[in-house]
Amino acid sequence: MVGEDSARRRGGADASKAPRPVSLVWKTISIVLGSLLLLVGLVGLVVPGIQGILTILAGLALLSPHSRRARKIMQWIKGLLTRGRRRRTGDPGGTEGA
Repeated sequence: MVGEDSARRRGGADASKAPRPVSLVWKTISIVLGSLLLLVGLVGLVVPGIQGILTILAGLALLSPHSRRARKIMQWIKGLLTRGRRRRTGDPGGTEGA
């Protein structure tokens, strides 16, 4: 009976199957769009008129939930930005000032 109550709250036994195709569609769209933005961003580094760095960051943001490499690149970029902000403000942050 306890299992039936939890199944009813979730919307029935078939409710767990319904979101699966939507998440697969979203995953496919985000991977394709993220890859496309990454390629456009790389072209934008050479061609004037396209914000290459911003487009690359947007592509990496879309790819990071699905790709370990994209996630590591995003963490590396965040680390660079954090270190630059600390240098600019003079805040030692973390254990550097201790």
